[in-house]
Amino acid sequence: MVIFKPKQSGPPAVGMTDTNGRFELKTREKPGLAAGEYKVCVEGSAPSPGGEAGEIGWSPSKKPQTPGTGIPVRYTNVATSGFSANVVASGENVFKFEMKSQ
Repeated sequence: MVIFKPKQSGPPAVGMTDTNGRFELKTREKPGLAAGEYKVCVEGSAPSPGGEAGEIGWSPSKKPQTPGTGIPVRYTNVATSGFSANVVASGENVFKFEMKSQ
């Protein structure tokens, strides 16, 4: 799961990755997201009810990473992932986030 958290204010966008790592984002269950600057993190599972995706310290399992995902802990939090994205209103928005194990 990939989470785009707006750098300003607004709801996060969430997308499940496929087996090739591709994803499409939804905001509040609707396809797409608003143009703007985002902090990005990667989780191992879908958000649980009552949780706020992308919040600092938020995790569907209330842990820094979902066991067995192989996702290094630093990438599971928007404050530590180092990932960001600038979403444009017109044109193609394609983002590649590379993770290193160390």
